[in-house]
Amino acid sequence: MKWIEKGIVQFNAESFKLLKNDLLINLESKAYPDLIIDCSKTVLPDNELKFIRLFQTNQNKCLVIVIPSKSNHFFSDKWIIVPSKKEAIDFILFERMQRDIDL
Repeated sequence: MKWIEKGIVQFNAESFKLLKNDLLINLESKAYPDLIIDCSKTVLPDNELKFIRLFQTNQNKCLVIVIPSKSNHFFSDKWIIVPSKKEAIDFILFERMQRDIDL
């Protein structure tokens, strides 16, 4: 798990099994920030991603998944999929601006 900047955490999908307990504890404690999941090499199982997405949505937080544009993926348009970590950060920062305006 890597803190990108205040309130944004990024982790690689291939390390999810090692981080799963820590991630779930943080999600359940409602102390978790916007998330970037890097699925450049490995995509998490559907049930894990759906759980994380539902929690993030309920907390009004972003979940952005990084999948290179040359890769095929099974996600619908409802998921936030970007081709790079830089675009994931930009997306979250833009979403934060929109959340702040809606206050």
